[in-house]
Amino acid sequence: MDSVARLSLAPGLAEGRLYALCASAFARMFRARRQRTPELALGGFVVVGDAAADGLYFGNAELPWSWPMNFQRVTDLCAPDGHVIPAFIFLPGSPRAGTVVCHGYGGTKEHVLALSAVIAEKGVAALAMDLCGHGENSAAIGPAMCDEMEAGVRYVRRFGRAAAVGMSLGGRLALMSSADCMVAVSPAVVPQVSPQGKWMFENFPSPSVREPYSGYVIELLDALGPVPSHDRPCLLLYAERDIPAILEGAAGLKAALPGAELRYITADLRPDVKHEHGLIRYLPRWFNHGELKFNRDVLKTVSNWLADHCC
Repeated sequence: MDSVARLSLAPGLAEGRLYALCASAFARMFRARRQRTPELALGGFVVVGDAAADGLYFGNAELPWSWPMNFQRVTDLCAPDGHVIPAFIFLPGSPRAGTVVCHGYGGTKEHVLALSAVIAEKGVAALAMDLCGHGENSAAIGPAMCDEMEAGVRYVRRFGRAAAVGMSLGGRLALMSSADCMVAVSPAVVPQVSPQGKWMFENFPSPSVREPYSGYVIELLDALGPVPSHDRPCLLLYAERDIPAILEGAAGLKAALPGAELRYITADLRPDVKHEHGLIRYLPRWFNHGELKFNRDVLKTVSNWLADHCC
C-alpha cells in the first residue's frame, strides 16, 4: 500500500466501514452493480467507506497538493430551477483547479468515482454528480441536464480554473459547457444512431435511468442540439474499437473544435468478433464503450491532460 501513505476517518466516521481492496475487485464490484457505499480508487488500491457529512480523509504523500484528501457528499449544488443535484466531491488539500465529472446515459455519479479520484490526486477538485433522471437525481430526465452541467461548472470555479469531464453523453455535455477546458471520453456525438445501438437502448435499458420509454436517449440527443464550435482546449478520447457510429462522429467534432486534441485508447479493449449476426459483432464495441470509465489508460490520460491544461 505504498501509494496510500496514511488513512484516517474523519470525526463522525469512527463507526463507518473501512476496507482496502485490490483495484481489480473495484471494477468487478461496479460491473456486478453490488456497490452499497462509495468506492474510491487510489493508485493500486481501493478504499470503501460510508460517506457522511464530515467526509472521509486520505491522501498520497507523493503528491503533496493532494494531501490530505477529503471525500464527502455535496448538498449545496443546485440547478437553476432550485432542485438539489446529488453529488460527491474529492477535495485535495490544496486544490489548484476544479472539474465536474459527468457519467453517461444510464450511469450514475458512482460510476465515475475512480476517474474523479485520480483527477483529484493531481490537485484538481473533482465533483461527480448525477444527471437528471439518473441515480439519486429525482428531476425528470431531459435537456435541462445542460443546465445541471453548467451548475457544476459554476460550483467548481471556486477552486480556480474550471474543467468539465464526461463519459459518452456526459462527454457531449462537457463539450457544450462554458468550462475553460474539457475532456470528452467517447462523446455521444454521432451522424445517426445505428440500428444495433437503437436495439440495445430499447431492449436493454439501464436500471439507473428513469426514462419515459426505452430508447428515449435518441430523442434526447436530438433535443440537446449540436455541440457549438469553440476554440477552448479539449481532449477527445475514444477507444480504438469503440462504437462505430461514435467513431464516425470524431472527425466532424474535431473539425468543429479547433482547440481539440484527438486521441485513441488501444489497451484493455475487447477484440472484434466474426459472426453472421450484426448485433453480435456490435456487442464488443458496446462493451468497450461502456468500460472506458474503468480503463487504466483512460484514467491516466485524462488526469495527466487536466494537470497540464487546467492547473
